[in-house]
Amino acid sequence: SIGVLALGPIGCGSKAPTEGVSGKVTLNGSPVAGQVVFVTSDGRQLPTAIGPDGGYTIMGLPKGEVDVLVKGDPPVNAMLPKGADPVGKPTSAGATPPEKYTKAGAGLKFDVTGSRQTHNIELTP
Repeated sequence: SIGVLALGPIGCGSKAPTEGVSGKVTLNGSPVAGQVVFVTSDGRQLPTAIGPDGGYTIMGLPKGEVDVLVKGDPPVNAMLPKGADPVGKPTSAGATPPEKYTKAGAGLKFDVTGSRQTHNIELTP
């Protein structure tokens, strides 16, 4: 029947996602708050959140060398209307990454192989 023919294998092919990259982001041994952003050779930015322990995991990165950026959480006050009182706390309680790691050219690179990988990122002030 036509319905059966229309259902083929899904997810097969050379563009299948990788197994993923995970690791910890630290600054002087302390967990960093914010997000890790992988920038592909064609300029796509693929962000993933950093957990309270500094850990992160991202799936589906394309194979090849990527630039790695580390961005902090935006300040709570920056998201509020002028004169408003901040309510709550930042989303993660960790160190703020130094400004130099938030822009391309920070020198953090990683080679994605397509298998499960661990990539710990140790930042310096």
